[in-house]
Amino acid sequence: MIKSLFERLVFSSIVVAFVTGAAHAAPAISSITSSQQAGTDVVRIEFTEPLNTVPEGFVIQSPPRVAIDLNGVTSNLPSRQVQVNQGNVRLVNLAQVEDRIRLVLNLRQA
Repeated sequence: MIKSLFERLVFSSIVVAFVTGAAHAAPAISSITSSQQAGTDVVRIEFTEPLNTVPEGFVIQSPPRVAIDLNGVTSNLPSRQVQVNQGNVRLVNLAQVEDRIRLVLNLRQA
């Protein structure tokens, strides 16, 4: 049975929170932070504007990764890699292709 991205994230004890500001331009990633809350890894992605579309994604078992596609989004981050090293999340990579960003959460284990 194929589980939804959300079910896999919760099962893996990882939660991705999308937080937005309030204005009218195209959304851009302004920060990526992480924390642990009640034994769950939380990756918080903040945007300058609300997202125009629902993020899509998928899970890879080997190597263990979660990929999230954000259409119509750019990045204001100074680097394409964000070191997390918290709980099961090691690193977040960003790849910009035309008007889409793919976030890849590199995990320690599936």
